[in-house]
Amino acid sequence: MTKAHPSFKDVKSLTECKALIDSATLLQWQELKHLKKVLPLSDQATLVKNFIDALGNNSEDRLHAEIIVESLLLWFTYSCQESDVKSFLDTLVTQQKDDKLLKLFIEIALTADPTDQEHEEKIYCMSVMLICEIGINVYDLLASGICHFPQCENTLLYLNTYLQSVSNSNHFSIRLALFHYFGHTAALSSEKGLYPRIMNRFGHSVLDSLFEALFNKKTESVALHYLLNNIPYILAADHNCQKILHDTFKAYILKQPDHFNSFLQKLTENIQSGSYKDIVNKTYIQHLGALFNVISEVHHSRLAKEILSNLLAFKESEHFVQLLTKIENSSTIRPEFKKYLEDIRRDLNHMKNTRWKGVLHFQEGLKKPKTTIPILSENVSSGLASLRTIAQVVLLESLLASKAA
Repeated sequence: MTKAHPSFKDVKSLTECKALIDSATLLQWQELKHLKKVLPLSDQATLVKNFIDALGNNSEDRLHAEIIVESLLLWFTYSCQESDVKSFLDTLVTQQKDDKLLKLFIEIALTADPTDQEHEEKIYCMSVMLICEIGINVYDLLASGICHFPQCENTLLYLNTYLQSVSNSNHFSIRLALFHYFGHTAALSSEKGLYPRIMNRFGHSVLDSLFEALFNKKTESVALHYLLNNIPYILAADHNCQKILHDTFKAYILKQPDHFNSFLQKLTENIQSGSYKDIVNKTYIQHLGALFNVISEVHHSRLAKEILSNLLAFKESEHFVQLLTKIENSSTIRPEFKKYLEDIRRDLNHMKNTRWKGVLHFQEGLKKPKTTIPILSENVSSGLASLRTIAQVVLLESLLASKAA
C-alpha cells in the first residue's frame, strides 16, 4: 500500500509544519482552517518566520522558492493577523543584512503564476499589499537612520518599480494600498512625481469610495481613520493633487453638508494637533478658504460659519491672517459673508486686548450639525492606529463587501 504524501491537514505541531515547508510541500487553501485551529497565535507568527527562513535557505532552488512564497501568500490571504505581518516584516526586512531575500520575495510574488487559480485574484491583491508594507518598513528604517541594507534608497527604487507596474489595477484594495504607500514614502523618495501620478490615475475614485464609506454606519470608523491618515499626504503634494482633493471636498460638502461638516471638524483637530510640516497647515487653510467660497456661492450661511470656525483653529498662524485678507478682498464672496470676517476680527482684537481665552462670540451662535460622525472611542481609535495599513485595507474591503451583500 502506497503511503500518502504528508500534507498540512495532518499536522499537529509547529515542528511538523516546519518539516513540510523544508520538504517543499505546497500549502493548500482547504488546509488553512485546520492550521489556524491547531496552532496558537504565537506559533502562527513563528510559522511565518519559518517560511521566510526556508526561502533564504532555498533561494537558489526556484521551484522550492515559488512553493514557499505561494504558501505564505495563501496564509496571509486566508487571514491577515497583525502579529503575523510583524513577524513577516521583522524576518524579511529588519533582521536582514541586505535586500537579496526581500527582492526575491517581491519578484516571485508579483510574477509567478499561483497554482491556486480559484483564489488567484485575492492572492495577487495580498501580494501587492504585503509589498507596500515592506516598502513602508524600509522607508521608516531609512528615515530613522537604522536601515541595515547597503543601499536602502536603491531598495525603495526597486520596490517602486514593481509597484508602479501594478498601478493600472482597478482593484480597490490594491488602489488603497498604493494610495497610502506612495503618500507615506513621498517625502524621502527621489522620484517626487510618483505620488502625483498615482493621484492623477485614481485619486478621484479612491477618495470618492472612502467618502462613501465614511457616510455608512458599517464602514465610517475605518474610513475616517484612513482619511485622517492619508489626507495630510495629499496636502503636501502638488497643485493638481489639491485640485483633486478640492473637487472631492466640494462634491461632498454640497451632497452631505452635515456629515461633511462633522468630518471637517475631525480633520481640523487632526491637522491642528499633529506635527505636520508647515506646508500641510498652509494648504489645509487654503482648502478651507476655497470651501468658504463654494458655500458663499450657494448662500449657505450656517456652513460658512462652520468653515470659519474650523479656520479659527489656526488663528495663530500667519497663513490664517493672509487668508482672511484674501477673502476680504475677493470680489466673488457675498457681502453678507464678508460680514462674518468683520465679526471674527472684532472678536480676535477683543481676545488680544483682554487676554480672553474662551470661545469667540462668533462661535457661540453655532449649533451642532443635525447629523454627526460618531467620535471614535479611545479604544477604537487606538485599535485602528495599531493596525498596519494592510489590515485596515482588508478590514475596510470586507466591510464594504458585507455592505454590498
